[in-house]
Amino acid sequence: MTAVARVRVPDEVASLAPYVDAGVLGAAEVHLAAWAARAGGVSDDNVALAIAMAAWAARHGHACAVLGELPDVVARQLANPFGGAINDDVIDISWPDPSAWLDALRSAPDTVVRVADGPDLVPVLDNRPLVVLGDRVYLQRHWADECAVAAAVRELSAPAHDNLSDEDISDEDISNDNLSIGDTSDDNASNNVLSDGAATLLDNLLPAEVDGEPNRQRQAADTVLANRLALIAGGPGTGKTYSV
Repeated sequence: MTAVARVRVPDEVASLAPYVDAGVLGAAEVHLAAWAARAGGVSDDNVALAIAMAAWAARHGHACAVLGELPDVVARQLANPFGGAINDDVIDISWPDPSAWLDALRSAPDTVVRVADGPDLVPVLDNRPLVVLGDRVYLQRHWADECAVAAAVRELSAPAHDNLSDEDISDEDISNDNLSIGDTSDDNASNNVLSDGAATLLDNLLPAEVDGEPNRQRQAADTVLANRLALIAGGPGTGKTYSV
């Protein structure tokens, strides 16, 4: 028995013992589920496991637990990093059927589980520790964080009210030290039109074509300057770091 397997499993969540014995669940996950069982009147083993696995997911760097993917995710997470072998105890764990698991969560006390039908436009912070969206199970804090990030991205990705004017950009503003460039898969990367002054400056730094081919770095620069939000990607040597 490993040190992890010696976690005391309260009677309220005795069904979690096999997951503890296999080294999947630790004290934090078990006692969060036990607290929810006591405080929220949770008696369904599947709900207790969902709470524990949402905490497990957060502890291992995931925003949420996707019910149908958990067996594979857990197996990969706990595989031997040197040989890739998976602990037999993990392989032998019995997981709930995803549909039945989801039904249990939807029928759980609404003092513990909130079933969302989409992202929250404003944060909903209450006493319910679990949020369910589709087959994804979140701890409330991580759900609120994800909604906040999504709202910020939506706001930033909205079209800018005004394009850049000649007065907005000077020779000092656009230089090899502060122009973000990269790779893009769209030859017409931006639907916005830069001002004549900005386009002229960019022509001097990054011509639209190189050896008769579209200059992807120029397209990336156009995109960054014409939008409030841009994601720049590219492999090694494509110029991202040097130009930024």
